[in-house]
Amino acid sequence: KDLVLPKLHFKDSLGVSNFYRVTVVRNDTLLNEPFDMILYDDKLRDGEYIHAPVFSAFSEVGDTLDVQLFSMDEKVYDYYTTLSDILTGDANNSAAPANPNTNWSNNALGYFGAFSSQKKSVRIK
Repeated sequence: KDLVLPKLHFKDSLGVSNFYRVTVVRNDTLLNEPFDMILYDDKLRDGEYIHAPVFSAFSEVGDTLDVQLFSMDEKVYDYYTTLSDILTGDANNSAAPANPNTNWSNNALGYFGAFSSQKKSVRIK
């Protein structure tokens, strides 16, 4: 079967530090394995168009994808990046065992965050 590699295309806001997470639902199933966590910041691409492949979402003709782009603050982004490092075993960035960084006080686990988001759906033809 032919596989299709979906790509993200969105424009970053100029002059504002932005932090993003992308989630993908393929055929009503959330892609939620450790390597499915897609995170971006705009440190190198402030104000530019972002064009990025979603390697974990290879799809076949007839598949439906729901892609949601979340915008978050830097502390929540830091939580997700350290969580991703732990889940994927990235030994260069995280000593195991470890907990992700948090924006809570008193060594609590998790994070507090508010998100803005945008969602698009597409059917692969």
